[in-house]
Amino acid sequence: MCKAAETPLTEQTWFPGGPPISYFPLPVPDVTRPWGADCSACGGFCGGHYLEPEDTWKYIQEKGTDVCQPKPPSVVLQNTFNSSEKKGEDLLENGSGLKDIAKYVLLTPNEVKICIEHLKGIKSRRQQGAKKAAATRATKKGEKTSSDQQTGCSSSAHYPCSKPDNENMIACVSAHCEIRWYHLSCVGLDHTERVPNVSWLCPGCQDDYSGNSSDDDVLCVCGMPNKVEPMIGCDSEECPIKTVPKDKWFCPRCQ
Repeated sequence: MCKAAETPLTEQTWFPGGPPISYFPLPVPDVTRPWGADCSACGGFCGGHYLEPEDTWKYIQEKGTDVCQPKPPSVVLQNTFNSSEKKGEDLLENGSGLKDIAKYVLLTPNEVKICIEHLKGIKSRRQQGAKKAAATRATKKGEKTSSDQQTGCSSSAHYPCSKPDNENMIACVSAHCEIRWYHLSCVGLDHTERVPNVSWLCPGCQDDYSGNSSDDDVLCVCGMPNKVEPMIGCDSEECPIKTVPKDKWFCPRCQ
C-alpha cells in the first residue's frame, strides 16, 4: 500500500469482510473437534482439527493470538527429536511421550511415529555419509602421502627436488618420462659447460633403455640439433627413434 498517497488507500482483505492482507492466519485448534474425540469427518482415530480461516480470524479477535500455534508440526517434531537425542532418549520407546506430542500437534500417534522414524533415518544416513566421506578423505590422503614418498628424494637425478623452476634446466626426450624437466645441477650437469641440444635422456630413462639392451651405442647422444642435417628413421616397432625415411631402413641395433 502506498504510504505517500494523498488519499488513504483502503487496505485489501483476504476476502470481502475478512481480515486485512497484512494478517497471516496462524493455526488455531478447534475446541469443538478436539484430539481423540468422536468425529464424523474422520474415518478412524481423530487427530483433532484446526479452525477454518474465517473462524480463526473471529476467534483471534476475541481471544487474542495466545491461542495460536506459531510453529508448524514439522518444526515441533524436529525440535522435540533433537532435544530427545541430546538427552539420549528414544521417543519411539516412549508410548506416552508419542501420545503427548501427537495431541499437541494434532496428529495421530501413528503419524508422529512415522515422522520420528523418518528423522531417525535422516540422522543415521547423515552419520553414515560422514563416515564414508571421512574414509574417502583418509584414503586420498594416504594415496597422496604414498605418491609424495615415491616422488620424494630417493635420488635427485630421478625424482623432483622441489626447487623452483629456472632457466638452467634440461628436458628428457623420452616420451615415457614422468618428470621431463630437470635442473642441470640435479643431474650432474654444469650450466657453464656446453649442454646437449637434443636427445638427452635422464638417468632414470637411461636405466630403462639399458635394461632392454646391452648395447651401449643405443644411449649415444650426438649433441646435434635435428635441423642441422637430414635424419633417417628405423622401421622397427621397438625402435625408440620415430622419424619417417623415404625407404625402409633398419638401424644396426634392429638389423
